[in-house]
This record gives sequence, C-alpha cells and structure tokens, in this order.
Amino acid sequence: MKLTLHLLHDDRPTGPRIAKIDQWSGRALCVPREDLDEVLKRKELDGPCLYFLIAQSGTAAAPRVYVGEADGFRARIKTHVGTKDWWRALVVFYSTDGSLTKAGIQYLESKAVALLRAGGWCTLENGNDPALPSVPEEDVGGLEFFLRNVTVVMPVLGYNLFAEAPAAASGSDVVPEPAPLPAGKSFDTIVCPARDEGFESAFLGQRAWWAIRIREENIPKLRYIAIYRVAPTSAITHYGEIERVEPYTGTDEPQGKFRVVLKGDPVVLPHPVGIGKNAHLKPQAPRYSALAEILKAKSLDDVFSK
Repeated sequence: MKLTLHLLHDDRPTGPRIAKIDQWSGRALCVPREDLDEVLKRKELDGPCLYFLIAQSGTAAAPRVYVGEADGFRARIKTHVGTKDWWRALVVFYSTDGSLTKAGIQYLESKAVALLRAGGWCTLENGNDPALPSVPEEDVGGLEFFLRNVTVVMPVLGYNLFAEAPAAASGSDVVPEPAPLPAGKSFDTIVCPARDEGFESAFLGQRAWWAIRIREENIPKLRYIAIYRVAPTSAITHYGEIERVEPYTGTDEPQGKFRVVLKGDPVVLPHPVGIGKNAHLKPQAPRYSALAEILKAKSLDDVFSK
C-alpha cells in the first residue's frame, strides 16, 4: 500500500493537506479551522462526503469528535462554523470518481460512529448514533473498503481514533472475570495486561483503562489499578489510584465491561515486578491483588502465588 500526503502549502506541514492511497478513488482533506477557505473553494466537496470535526487537546482528556455526512459539504461546514465553536480541525473524505452516494455516506457515517464508540478513544459529540441505512448488496464491499482506508488514513493525519479499546488490544486471551482470590485473601487492586502502545496512549495519556470485565459487586473493593506490560517489558511497572469506575458502552459490547478512570497521574513502581520462577503467573487477563503486596514484591511469584 502506498499512501501519499500532499501539502497544499509547502511551508506548513500541519496545514491543509490531502491524503490518498494508490488504487483508491477516495481522498481525505485535512484542514485546520483557520484554513476553512481551502474547503470553500474546492468544488469536489459539493458531492457526498464523510467528515470529522475534531478538537484534540494536549491534556489527558479524550479528543472531542463529531462525525457527519453531507451531500454538499461546502454548504454544510458553514452551518458548523456558526453552531459548533469547539472544534479546531476537520477531516473530510470524498470520492474522485462519483462512486459515493447519499446512502453510501450514511452507511459510512453509521459504521464510523460504531467503530469510534467501540474503541472508546474519543468523546463523541453526536447526539444520536445514526442508523445503518439500506444499501444495495453489491455496494457493501466497496463501502467497507472505503471505511477501512478511512481508518488507515486518520492516524497518518494525526488522529488515531480507530484503535481497539486498550484492554481488548492487550495481546492476551480475555477471560470473563478476574479469577477469585483464595479464601482469606483480600484485594484492592486490579492488575491489567497491556501492550506498550495502549499503556502509553491510554494509561499514561488519558489516565484511564477500559473494556475491562468486572463483577459489579467487586467494584467497591477496588482502590487501585496496576499495569502489567507484556513482552518485551514483562513486568508490572505502574499503578494508579482509582477515581471512578464507570460502565464501558462500546457498541455491541456485552454488559459487565467498565472504564477505570485514575485520580491524578499514574505512579511508577520503585522496582518493576517481573516474571519469577513461575512464568505461567504472568497476567494474561485482569487479575486481583493487593497494592501492598505489589509494592513489596520481587517477582510475580510474590503477587499471584497461592
């Protein structure tokens, strides 16, 4: 796959730019809000378009995103300028060969909102999730291909919104619920496995972790969350105090999954807790423990051995 970025102004790499993929009729125009004139003069945006209004701050807050569709985006964006003052950039997708239809962009809008809801990386500003329209069966394959390329292009433009939920992307087999501790052992911490990308962007970046399955009766017992970073780190390296545990409402997600939000910044363990003699004890799904045991542990044997 060859993806090309064309800067509309050579001296402004974060200014207006167009992304395209070889052998794909789709295009993505990314424009900062202050450069809206670039949108208003492009006649190709008079046809059916899928678009994203985005506000991405440098803090731990999730980016705000509005997803829309328009058969004539140049007219639609003028409305958003007057009614939505929070967004700072837009990405608009269109086709150069006229293959997108009104039903097609409604299909893409519905699917994109569902993917963003499932991933949980952004705060969606859509009041309602758009219904999936009826499209001819022979068009579905092309629309899914278009959507796949949307998810490929967005992170290249600087907006990695379509990644999997961090707990779902931990590289581990997910079990329904952390295994109960032996009788007589109490817990105040849930230990979650994580890949480095999710650890950095979710736990450190957004001070949260989500798509974790927890029984509701165990939630009041939890005061901390710790992160076991899978290979090559293979150790518990950080923990954080829990501010709240709230339902995780990713599209089509079964009940019983939650988002854990931290109170303040994550804390680095004085000594990483790595694999000991019993390699099978490494967390392959969330596990319960006590923070006091983690803090004094030399290896995972001290944390999870019965």
